[in-house]
Amino acid sequence: MSTDDSFGPDASQNPYSAPQTTPQVIQQSGSIPLPPGQTRGMVGQAAIVGVLMVVQGAIDCLGGIIAAFYAVFMPSIMAEAARQQAAQGGGQPMPENIGTFFAVGGGIVAVVMIGLGILLIYSGISVARYQRRTLAIIALASGLMTLFTCYCFPTSLLLGIYGMIFLFNQPVAYAFELRSKGYSPQEIQKAFLMLP
Repeated sequence: MSTDDSFGPDASQNPYSAPQTTPQVIQQSGSIPLPPGQTRGMVGQAAIVGVLMVVQGAIDCLGGIIAAFYAVFMPSIMAEAARQQAAQGGGQPMPENIGTFFAVGGGIVAVVMIGLGILLIYSGISVARYQRRTLAIIALASGLMTLFTCYCFPTSLLLGIYGMIFLFNQPVAYAFELRSKGYSPQEIQKAFLMLP
């Protein structure tokens, strides 16, 4: 009696047979150990998020410079307007402390905007290198303070939502952890790009 494998059950296709290889606790992807079942996630978007944070930081700094300009020059402009109004003798006089209000308010806005801008630029550069994840979360959340300026709020809100989705993505969090263990950004990207 001839035994032909084409007519008998194939052990490799039998769902009830024991697996041919034993599962490993750690699988190798490139030179970096990744846990079984790890997916690529949003790891490849680190450079995009980093660049967007740097651009948003530059816009915030520009807004801060404009606010500083108002803080410096508006008191004298308002004083001159009050003098012209008094010389013409018409209308309701301007409040005496309006120049001080512009100076103090503009100064506070300038300091906050420039501080946020520098924080975003620094953390954006770090995000592109998979570093300082917590600082990036703080920077993106702090960007919502631009609501009070109405200058950068729409872009800060959109970047905040996108950035938080990116930073709280599980593979991204693991990529930041790998970076803290000494792996380079290139090694991390190469390892995750090999995943589905």
